[in-house]
Amino acid sequence: MIASIPKESNLKKTDWEIDFYSRPILEENGKKRWELLITSTNNFKDKKTFKWEKICPATSVNSIWLKDAIEEAINDAKSQGWDRPSVFRCWRSSMKTMIKRAADQVGIELISSRRTYALQEWLIDREKNLYPQQKGYT
Repeated sequence: MIASIPKESNLKKTDWEIDFYSRPILEENGKKRWELLITSTNNFKDKKTFKWEKICPATSVNSIWLKDAIEEAINDAKSQGWDRPSVFRCWRSSMKTMIKRAADQVGIELISSRRTYALQEWLIDREKNLYPQQKGYT
């Protein structure tokens, strides 16, 4: 008897690159905008990328908000055909502790790595093309 292959095996597997940091935009309350950016690590075979972003109120910047947002990203990714990552890559050392705390709570390993090429490329594009167009850009 041949067992059926679960649908889970059809999900795209990849590491994720994550950045949670303030941006060069002042919100109406005078506080800097905080964003969570998540992208899949570049896959040069099929060139498909998962990207996810969420703005965080400056008063909510903590590992609890981050954990909830990561869970939301995982659910969104799954609905788009992506598997949950087994690894997060993070290059920003100042945020490592907060990201690690949130990642641990959802069972994902955090690796400090500058090999976050997809994320860096996305950030450069946002800094050049998106942020300067936003109200409050400084």
